[in-house]
Amino acid sequence: MGLKQNTWKLNQWYDQSVAGNATYSGENKLYTWGQNEEGELGHNNTTDYSSPKQVGSDTNWGLISRGASPGNFRMSATKTDGTLWAWGGNDYGALGQNQAPGSLGKVSSPIQIGSDTTWPISGVGKILCKENMAAIKTDGTLWLWGENPYGQLGQGDVVHRSSPTQLGSATNWANIGAVQFASLAIKTDGTMYAWGSNYKGILGQNVSGPGSGITGRLSSPAQIPGTTWAAVAKGNVVCALATKTDGTLWMWGENDENESAGILGQNNRTDYSSPVQVGSSTDWPTDADKISLNKHAAIAIKTDGTMWSWGSNYHGNLGMDNPSAPAQRSSPIQIPGTTWSTIAAGEQHFIATRTDGSVWVWGINTNGRLGLGNDAAKASPYQLGSASDWGTPIVAGGRRASMAISSK
Repeated sequence: MGLKQNTWKLNQWYDQSVAGNATYSGENKLYTWGQNEEGELGHNNTTDYSSPKQVGSDTNWGLISRGASPGNFRMSATKTDGTLWAWGGNDYGALGQNQAPGSLGKVSSPIQIGSDTTWPISGVGKILCKENMAAIKTDGTLWLWGENPYGQLGQGDVVHRSSPTQLGSATNWANIGAVQFASLAIKTDGTMYAWGSNYKGILGQNVSGPGSGITGRLSSPAQIPGTTWAAVAKGNVVCALATKTDGTLWMWGENDENESAGILGQNNRTDYSSPVQVGSSTDWPTDADKISLNKHAAIAIKTDGTMWSWGSNYHGNLGMDNPSAPAQRSSPIQIPGTTWSTIAAGEQHFIATRTDGSVWVWGINTNGRLGLGNDAAKASPYQLGSASDWGTPIVAGGRRASMAISSK
């Protein structure tokens, strides 16, 4: 059976034709739920929704952004025609409308960014939505815009920008990630670069501290040692997580903050300003949608489909059964199950998929960000709807919201 009108994605074709797990309608619908303070759910209002609600009636959504950070009350996504759309708060021109920062205010339904049709419609780690925005076009160029107090736009300055601005002239960017007020990106040659704030050594340059220059911030990319980097995570935390092509996992940055103590997975609470390997396993993923960070914990899915977490269990973020005490885990512990597929993080919650197309959520649930129709926190993965409801979803966590593109 071939691809229907050349629009089916490989995993969708596999689920229907081979595995029989889902019925693909040929449509890509966008759903959001959770907090809606700045219209970030895209429903033309500012009403919170505790259950998934479709954004408009369009069925041609392509790829959704990832990332959560303080002040990130916005979302973005592409359509299958290669256009890029955003909605929510427009702080510092983050919606890319080429207007004075703040002049547009909040936008509560999707608005197109420019007229380009070369934004990504598939792939992993191609769109970022945090205090600033970033995306990798189909030609391999990297573009950033929005807030820039620490040089996280990589333009050699701290000037905010309200429309996409290309980073250098390179055409081999593959994966964009970020942590608080810093950007990280990997090229197709396996090199990784970082820029922005260097608080707690999160730029991976083996130095850390207050002041100017490398110890304070870098407003243009600096290479992190190594040429075999495969994937880098996005997260609302002052540390970084990345994997290499040999299946090893590495972290660096802050490790002693009470709400995320032990998040570097080193069996200690020591900060590191250059990458350190987590354990000795060589079966960590090389795909960016299988690694994630939020304010409290780190999670990664191994090649055998098992999922592992470490850091702090505040609000049940480790996926354990006892969220009553803020227990710390400074090395990976397995979350039950062996068929996990992708993982994404909000500020204080996680959203994951399994190979059967089901969606699972856990963590804090204020504003209904878990999508379960209530505000009760979950200390371990809890299924959202039923497996057949979602088909083959693509999921992401916003700050206090979630979204998914699905063939539902």
